[in-house]
Amino acid sequence: MDDGCQHKPVTEGKLSTAAQELSELQLLMRSLWQSVFSPALTAAGEGLTQSGLECLRFVGDNPNCSAGQLAQALQISPAAGTKLIDRLVAKGLVRKTNSPVDRRIVTLNLTTAGNDALQRVEQIGVKQLHQVLEGLSTEDREVFFTLLRSVVQAAAAHRGSSEGICLHCGGKDWCTCPLREYCRGGQ
Repeated sequence: MDDGCQHKPVTEGKLSTAAQELSELQLLMRSLWQSVFSPALTAAGEGLTQSGLECLRFVGDNPNCSAGQLAQALQISPAAGTKLIDRLVAKGLVRKTNSPVDRRIVTLNLTTAGNDALQRVEQIGVKQLHQVLEGLSTEDREVFFTLLRSVVQAAAAHRGSSEGICLHCGGKDWCTCPLREYCRGGQ
């Protein structure tokens, strides 16, 4: 479809072109989020935000994690992490427990309601994504995912590690993780 816009590849070597592509990538990713997970968050009825969903995923994948680990994984400040956790505790989705060994250490776990909310959002999100991807041919879907994996792997190779890229799934997605070779403590 010719929309009158010029889409130039980064290979032309112009910084302005790379900046344009970054801007377009951000718009595309936000649009995909809006079409898939934003409706899932609304439909789940928990009043979750994107950062709330990321928090639930991390805590669910990493039981007994600390607030510091959460903040580091989500790349937010400790203060922002504490506020996020407090909001989810107030909603009854996350439970904070003082360590019996050191009362200064607080561990985080999903409550049953938190686990249920996460499962609802994930189920609705999967359904939404499936509906979106149905508009693509099988070949286009394969190309799409191959390219996404390649971009994530290139980002990790550029950094020399998965730091700041890894989603800290706790190993549950190890077999399909595009960052396996960069992750520490994998399976």
